[in-house]
Amino acid sequence: MNLSQKYVITINREAGSGGRTIGRKLAERLDVNFYDKALIHSLEEKFQLSETEIERLKAKKTSWWKELTDFYTRRYEVSQYGDEEKVATTETLYRAETEILKALVSESSGVIMGRMGFHIFRQEPNKVRVMIINAKENRIRRFVTKQNLTEAQAEAALNRIDEARETYTRRFAGVSRYDARNYDLVLNVAGMTEDDAVEIILKYIKSTEK
Repeated sequence: MNLSQKYVITINREAGSGGRTIGRKLAERLDVNFYDKALIHSLEEKFQLSETEIERLKAKKTSWWKELTDFYTRRYEVSQYGDEEKVATTETLYRAETEILKALVSESSGVIMGRMGFHIFRQEPNKVRVMIINAKENRIRRFVTKQNLTEAQAEAALNRIDEARETYTRRFAGVSRYDARNYDLVLNVAGMTEDDAVEIILKYIKSTEK
């Protein structure tokens, strides 16, 4: 990768792995933009859905048109949604994510957290795609602390998130998000600090510099 030109680093991660913090710290070290909540906020504005609703709808394995129709009926007049692009189906959510991500990094370098970045930017010539994984017990422990859950609740929540993300990825990328061939670097951060992980990613990037 050429750091003197515009580049993109995508970071996918297991929930509870610490990947978001690693991505943020990496962006800070590289002095580039970090894109995470900005994307969610753009989707919220486009579809007038909350972050929780977006994630729940994306996880659907089958048609959920009736549920979506009921949702809109409760909150808005049907006449307000004549524009097809304002109707939040999984297809339009994916298209919106793709458009927003590409727009965000069209002018400057950045670190993209999740959001199918590994697939959306697979043809980008100047990129590094990273996957962060961690031991299940560490992920559970992190959720217990961060979300104030019991261990059983934390494990159940992680399982739901893992399944939802895998469903969404398989539908639109046609691959498993756990397939190492999707990434340039797969990093198991069990037993290391977030700063340790950042250093390893930076060393890898430096080793690929052209």
